[in-house]
Amino acid sequence: MSYHAKEIWFYNPVRSTPQIRQAIENFWKFWLPEHSTDDDLQLYHYTTIDGLKGIIKNRSLWLTHTSTLNDPTELKYGKEIILNILHSEIGNRHEEIINKFLNSLIGEVNSFDEIMYEAYVACFCKSDNLLSQWRAYGHRGGGYNLGFTFTSNTKFYQTPDHTEKESHVILRKIIYDYNKQQKIVTEYISSIISYAKDAVKYFKNHDGIPKIWESMAAMEAANILCDLMLSFKNPVFSEENEWRLILVRQSHHKAEQLQFKENENGLIPYFETYLIENIDANAFFPIHSIKFGPMLDVSSTKSALTLFVRKEAVLENNIKIKADAVRISGAGYSLR
Repeated sequence: MSYHAKEIWFYNPVRSTPQIRQAIENFWKFWLPEHSTDDDLQLYHYTTIDGLKGIIKNRSLWLTHTSTLNDPTELKYGKEIILNILHSEIGNRHEEIINKFLNSLIGEVNSFDEIMYEAYVACFCKSDNLLSQWRAYGHRGGGYNLGFTFTSNTKFYQTPDHTEKESHVILRKIIYDYNKQQKIVTEYISSIISYAKDAVKYFKNHDGIPKIWESMAAMEAANILCDLMLSFKNPVFSEENEWRLILVRQSHHKAEQLQFKENENGLIPYFETYLIENIDANAFFPIHSIKFGPMLDVSSTKSALTLFVRKEAVLENNIKIKADAVRISGAGYSLR
């Protein structure tokens, strides 16, 4: 089975501009395949013993606020790339209405994760045995990584009984190459400028440009730029080969399901998100493997994990674990 990335709308203007919408749909034809696979997508989440127990017992992951990431400036990194290109376009002698549109777009980009919206993520690695990940997230080699399978049937919910509608969680592969990041942003902005000019020409030949059109069009066009911002990371982190689950919430909405944990740096806001794979009318938790770190004893750790997974698989839970299909093994090298 394959995994096909989903589109996402952060901003929904009152009035859509068909030309801008066309530019967005054209971009998705390139962008979504970047985050899709022809086969099942196998990803790995490095964690501690407490993380392992919580994830398996609750059939959930914690999506934490982006300020808690290993590089807390990374949204600023993507935002700076986008804003620099937008500012350079304003100096290209476009007509006044197009420059107003670009200035409105700058405002929308600046407000993301500052005023209007905030993002929560859970991070994964493409490798199940990466030394830097064991050290950073796997309790310095005494932790675990959980292997997950994502397909187009994988669903996400904010409640354990999944009675509410499916949560708007997207899965994105992180782009590290700076030249590629520049190229993606430049081509998208060039496209929306071209389509915005087509829209202005159409309006002038009909009933005139609608009031605050440039604000509505910018809100619509900003959807892609916010997606890019969340998918870009500094090249120095490229070894991580990261994918991430992303949940975006409006900042001013009261978040009943927002929770907080503590670490040495203070409070960490998070949303608990429940994963479900629907197979033959049954709901399964899509975990396929557990690998334990090189600082743990192989024999005793494997035996304990096997018993733990078997016990949790048969507990009363409407999301099942296929215990016999979960592969349990140790890391392939030693940190000692």
